[in-house]
Amino acid sequence: MARILSSDHLAKYLKGGVYYDFLQYVKSDKELAFEIRVKDEVMIYCQKNLILKIAHRKNTSDNITMLNPRYYTNRKDGLTLRVQLMEPADLQDTDKVRQYFEDAKALCKKYKSHDEYIVQQQYESEHKSFSGKYLAVDMEWAPDQAKIPVEYRVEKTKVDLLIVSNVPDEEGKHDVYLAEVKCGLGAVDGKSGIEDHVRMSQGIINNVYVRQALLQDVMSIIKQKTQLQLFEGTPIRYNFSERPKIMFILANSSEYDKLGFDRIVNNLGKMDYNIKVEY
Repeated sequence: MARILSSDHLAKYLKGGVYYDFLQYVKSDKELAFEIRVKDEVMIYCQKNLILKIAHRKNTSDNITMLNPRYYTNRKDGLTLRVQLMEPADLQDTDKVRQYFEDAKALCKKYKSHDEYIVQQQYESEHKSFSGKYLAVDMEWAPDQAKIPVEYRVEKTKVDLLIVSNVPDEEGKHDVYLAEVKCGLGAVDGKSGIEDHVRMSQGIINNVYVRQALLQDVMSIIKQKTQLQLFEGTPIRYNFSERPKIMFILANSSEYDKLGFDRIVNNLGKMDYNIKVEY
């Protein structure tokens, strides 16, 4: 199942739809990210934290899931959710929506806030135009394993950002990047380090079934986010490369960090990995 919304669900966010004003509020807040998910769901994130989920239900009321109680249960500072978004009608109350997101964002930041989460959200919010060099398509992407034959499924994994190049290469192809955000050299080791991201990405790149799922998601998300006016500028007729590439986004780093990062990536490049680095 691709990351795509049904026509009925999509219509609710378009002009005249019941969630139109809700979407306009989310779009106005650069700390919020509107993402399309499988099973006809929309998820709203703040700094990598799932802040609200809307699951479309045919012939019945949509299922709305709020911030996980772990963010506000037993807090000593008194922070909590002062309003509830539980029914579709709640999403039509702009004042209630505003209060909910103000509280939920504050709780997320108090609970866990890392530089990489902030940079990830910032990069996506700054790359929403077809006129830029890159377009950030999706955040926290993972392949839907249900549609992949068991013997070809990959390890459970997530990609920080799916990014596409708005500028075609010499062959007229637009590249798709599996991007990982890193802040400083302290973030390059361990199980979420550079080599692990390369290994995970290669598992996607070398798997025809996962590549097909990836490209299907990229195309459906771009189409629907364009309809929702989440992207700016004139849409592009993409001609995607069949094999995605690896990207690292290095932020909040010193010149020393950049030199060290370049050294690591260059060594990996000798192993015939095609790696792009954005500073």
